[in-house]
Amino acid sequence: MDEGKLIFIQEFPGGWLNFKKSVHNCLMYVSTGDKIDTELKKWFGGKFGVHDKTSEDGITILKKLSLIERKDTRIQLTPKGLEWVNLTDNNKYDQFLFEILNSTYAGISEILDILKKNGPLELKEIMKQSGTISGKDWKTNTQNTQIRRRTQLLINLRKIERHGYKYILYRLQKQRSKTFAEKLRDLYKI
Repeated sequence: MDEGKLIFIQEFPGGWLNFKKSVHNCLMYVSTGDKIDTELKKWFGGKFGVHDKTSEDGITILKKLSLIERKDTRIQLTPKGLEWVNLTDNNKYDQFLFEILNSTYAGISEILDILKKNGPLELKEIMKQSGTISGKDWKTNTQNTQIRRRTQLLINLRKIERHGYKYILYRLQKQRSKTFAEKLRDLYKI
């Protein structure tokens, strides 16, 4: 159950499909020394061509994920942010971010569960099967946007992938010697 987890994910500078790279670039920038929050907003604007509101949303998301913290007007890395900066194995970034996102936002692991049980599915089918997460009805346009952002995050973190209009679990791509239909049969036991 996702009690206590956040539902609404704001827009992130650089977009959700580039989330990992954007987080990395931001944390590396902050790691060069405490930044005044206006410096970080200006950095977001220069790096991604976004306005102050989206820059502030980026800072807010990184704070919610406990990667940065604001002390007065200064932004600095948290212990989790330092852990990210010190990662040396690129393969660990995906799992690190997934765990943080999944513990912070509702619906992340549920999408994986839906695809594991019923996939491959189109986005509208994922939205329909998402039903109620954390007591929230995910059938409004706002919640559909939230499901879409979560699928984009999961693509970026190599948890799912998209083939045409269908979403599937990422591990199918690792089985290169089989045809796509064979991979689906193996994964979904059809």
